[in-house]
Amino acid sequence: MVTFKKKGGEKDVIIVATVQKVIENGRHGPFVVAISDNLKGSVTFSLREPGWSEKRWPEPGDVVVIEDVYKKRAGWRAKNARFFRPSDQKRAEEK
Repeated sequence: MVTFKKKGGEKDVIIVATVQKVIENGRHGPFVVAISDNLKGSVTFSLREPGWSEKRWPEPGDVVVIEDVYKKRAGWRAKNARFFRPSDQKRAEEK
């Protein structure tokens, strides 16, 4: 998890995860299985828009930012995900 200050002193938190597997032909479409130090167990997210809107799909080992995370009986889900960018790192270092 990366925490940084927003204007007005509020803290903004993003959850960072590492891609473990990319499932191209899942029952409900393509999806990713990832892990995060901040969540017990794995987290999945869809590779369909609007959940994933990057130009290319992630690969195992890629670091991503996951958002709108919620718990399901089978594990964690993220409504949105994107690649972790240098600007994320820079914002975290400025905190």
